[in-house]
Amino acid sequence: MVEKSKNVRKQLFTDSWLEDDRFKGWLRAIPDQPSKANCIVCNLIFGTKKSDIIRHSESQRHIRSVSSLKNVTKLNFKPDSEVVKMQTQVQKTELMLAHYVACHNLSFRSIDHLSQLPRLMMNDSKIAQQISIKRTKCVKFIKNVLASVVEDNIVKEMENKKFSIYLDETTDIANIKVLAILVKYIFNNRIQTHLLDLVPVDADHGTAKGLYILFSKSLDKLKLSTDNIIGYCADNASVMMGSKESFKTHLLNDNSNIIWRIKINPEKSFNVIFTLRRNDSPPVQLQGVDIPKTSQVKYLGLILDKRLTWGPHLKSKHKTLNNRLHLLRPILKSKMSIHTKSILYKSLLRPIWAYGMQIWGCAKPSQILSTQAFQSISLRLIASAPWYITNKALHKDLKIDTVNQLAKHYYSKFHAQLRYHPNPLISHLSSLTLPDNPPRRLKRRIRN
Repeated sequence: MVEKSKNVRKQLFTDSWLEDDRFKGWLRAIPDQPSKANCIVCNLIFGTKKSDIIRHSESQRHIRSVSSLKNVTKLNFKPDSEVVKMQTQVQKTELMLAHYVACHNLSFRSIDHLSQLPRLMMNDSKIAQQISIKRTKCVKFIKNVLASVVEDNIVKEMENKKFSIYLDETTDIANIKVLAILVKYIFNNRIQTHLLDLVPVDADHGTAKGLYILFSKSLDKLKLSTDNIIGYCADNASVMMGSKESFKTHLLNDNSNIIWRIKINPEKSFNVIFTLRRNDSPPVQLQGVDIPKTSQVKYLGLILDKRLTWGPHLKSKHKTLNNRLHLLRPILKSKMSIHTKSILYKSLLRPIWAYGMQIWGCAKPSQILSTQAFQSISLRLIASAPWYITNKALHKDLKIDTVNQLAKHYYSKFHAQLRYHPNPLISHLSSLTLPDNPPRRLKRRIRN
């Protein structure tokens, strides 16, 4: 039969022993082994039986070790304030030399000679005599001290700001491929361009997807969001700017703001329903913000009203034209040649009301008539024509098209350009009628 093992009781370490005068100062407990104790004077480990501890305290080795420690005088490790101040000034000077090398893009070898100049030029300076910085120390200063401070400042300036990126995959002098990431942003009303990161590129990340993964990790490390990217620039390499599989395609898939180069701001948006109905439409929200409803809005220099009558736009242009004509009236009534006056009219007055004529040229005759009246008044000033000269004769003699003739010319030219536009959404606008809709929506006759 197998004999059962007897339970052996083990003495555990007791904290009260640390206050005992016989063990105080040299006895320590071992955290992972509660049944063991340690003598820090003799550097020995033994059991936690009290008899074993007493036996060790009375041993000759322990007595000699304790007595030798009593004869050692206590060292004063408190540094001298003057020495610390001098060392701080020396370190600042060395850091400024490293900063000079980094700012002016100097070779690291130049610091070997640059650090000796203060010693030679300032013999009476204690700080200059203690400067000791070479290539290795300069590289450590730039990489571990200056670079981290500059990086933190750049990230702080870019916080919650829109920025553009410049990327370049290159190979350094050590034949190591790196991805250089530069950022461009606006800070204090000035355009700032800085190097953000240099990411080593290994063989597994040489593809477009691999480069984009490295780029995303770099931004995540700096806590920057790709949603704030509004511009992208790189060389014409296929891995960077290819149309199918490139860094650009991955970036555009994750950030649509770069495609349109804008990001919708709900606080500066307006809700206009273009309809002839008078019923109120339901409210519209964008990003959880209610878009204010308005009857007209100005977009790209054109005032769009909800009924698309173009009345508000033409009234606004008439006010601008009257102010401009008031300034040019002395010139148009002068003895200058009629040819020169007509050129001034075509250059300074007609572009104001002709802008966007391809769109608002379809307005009803009553809206067009006010613009035609302004042009007739201007031509009478140019030619100093008496009252019996008709407007038709003025346009014919001065060889200036009427508003309706100019609208047809602008629209025909604009319509011809739409057919060959590379964007299919724009080229479809060249159709005379809307698809799957009747050719005429209103019972309004086309003006000849």
